Amino acid sequence: ESPRALLKKIFLVLAPMQDRSGPTMHAALGKVAFLVGKWRGNGSGYYPTMKPFQYTEEVQFSATAKPVLAYRQQTWSADGSKPMHAESGFLRAPPAAGGDKIEFIVAHPNGMVEVEEGMVAEERLSRSPVTAINRNSSSTSPSQREIRRTFRLKQDGVLTYTVEMSTSTTLELTPHLDAELTRVESQ
Repeated sequence: ESPRALLKKIFLVLAPMQDRSGPTMHAALGKVAFLVGKWRGNGSGYYPTMKPFQYTEEVQFSATAKPVLAYRQQTWSADGSKPMHAESGFLRAPPAAGGDKIEFIVAHPNGMVEVEEGMVAEERLSRSPVTAINRNSSSTSPSQREIRRTFRLKQDGVLTYTVEMSTSTTLELTPHLDAELTRVESQ
């Protein structure tokens, strides 16, 4: 056989065995590995200045081979007919912190960027209120002043999260969102 034909046979045997799972996760992300994948579910929203609402959501955390997970989120009306919100960013686990500290950087389409810091323990991310919120000059009012998110993986494999926020008109940190999501795709 020609070398080319032999290489083709080897490729055909080895190709199905290649790892197509994506980038290897950085060791510093070990404690947040439970987040990796695509999650879908339903949530509820409420706030003193809003009518309560229901929504459908998709969240994805993806490994990047660095001590960072890429984050993407989108919500739709409960019947799925109307897009409501989207955001994207990164969940960082600085290697020097031993995997206990996390940093969450999120960009919103209204021109706001939030930076949160917190801790991870026992498949739960608890973050202190936002370290910094920046927005562009065309950002809408009322403007967010603080945001706090908590993600938790329940024993049944359901990912729950809550969001609390304060704004320029509601000064106290107040519950805003809660959702339950099921993993629909692993990375």
